[in-house]
Amino acid sequence: FSLSLIEPFVVGSVSDLTGKLSLEAATITGTLNEPFINGEIKFDDASMWVDFLENRFHVGYNPLSSGSHASTTMVFDNEALTVPPFKIYDDYGKSAVLEGIIDYNNPAGVFLDLKLDQIDSLTVMNTKRTPGSEFYGRVVLDGEKAEIEGLAELIRVDASIKTGKGSWLDIPLDDYTSANRLDFVTFVGPDKNVQLEEESPYEGFSLLATIQATPDARLRLILDEQVGDIIEARG
Repeated sequence: FSLSLIEPFVVGSVSDLTGKLSLEAATITGTLNEPFINGEIKFDDASMWVDFLENRFHVGYNPLSSGSHASTTMVFDNEALTVPPFKIYDDYGKSAVLEGIIDYNNPAGVFLDLKLDQIDSLTVMNTKRTPGSEFYGRVVLDGEKAEIEGLAELIRVDASIKTGKGSWLDIPLDDYTSANRLDFVTFVGPDKNVQLEEESPYEGFSLLATIQATPDARLRLILDEQVGDIIEARG
């Protein structure tokens, strides 16, 4: 069936789902009181728009390759969904490899244990400024790994990455009324990487990241855009 049919269940997280989802080789064993279900689900030419990141990801296929087609199969049972290594692509044809386990039988709730590696200039965010934006821009990543784990409503990301070509981030400060709002900005020397451990302002998300900012990346602190009062830095 079409992936678009599940959009009502993921409103606010992802949207504009394309491609197809099918159930493959499902079996039911055990007893009526304790059935055991296992099988496979297959995604065909799947893609999705991640609302918070304002970015589209393609499952297993490069959208820029003519005639590209991909089927990605995942195994499930009563306990968990196993995600085999497969590539995800952005709209620019850049990729990373995702694998791991989604445990939906955890007593505390759905638990994610996912790993993203072989990150090759993947665009992960491409946002525009809106009223109340704390930051916006395009974030392109290269790097060794990013581990995503925790309960679905309390996700922790541990990453070792560097910025890729075309990265830029603007932090608007012209709406702030107090210089104390600058307490999240730390200036370091040019030869230092930044290790960031921060609770996101978005509930249920925390980040621990070692980030190597390269000369390709641009950061601007916008104090007053109308008069050009802007601090700009590069990696």
